[in-house]
Amino acid sequence: MRIRLLIFFYLISLISANLLVQHFGAYALWASSVILIPFDFVTRCLLHEKWKGTELISKLFLLTFAACVATYAINKNAESIALASIIGFASAQVSSGIFYQLNKRKNFFFKVNISDLFAITFDSIFFQLIAFGSINFLVTIGQIAVKFSGGLLWYYILFKRLRIHEKLEI
Repeated sequence: MRIRLLIFFYLISLISANLLVQHFGAYALWASSVILIPFDFVTRCLLHEKWKGTELISKLFLLTFAACVATYAINKNAESIALASIIGFASAQVSSGIFYQLNKRKNFFFKVNISDLFAITFDSIFFQLIAFGSINFLVTIGQIAVKFSGGLLWYYILFKRLRIHEKLEI
């Protein structure tokens, strides 16, 4: 699989998640939490394997920024969602990236899924706070559980079934 195709799907899923939440409100958090956001977090781990150091940090930030700009360009009413998304994802990427890097010698299952748990937690808290002005702890706990389950599913699909990490080309 070409890395450009993976990046394309990464961006499409993040933009789609943002626009779903803008259109349907907090209820769309559940839909995006099952499939779209976990896909992005597991994909981040694949990109982490290919990109290193400042290249990793700058490229992931640019991807997140591009998705947020695209969200806003598609729907000007999505400004708070785009802002919440970039802050949520930036905090998620920093926390999960640090964990992933510290555990880079561990097996994929551990470093992908536990780094995703960090990302999921940060993203769920910051996104809700910025997008909706408050945090509903029941929703947050539910989102974390649903996103983590979705992440396990995407891990299985991408790492075990498709073995993308072995086939990813620059």
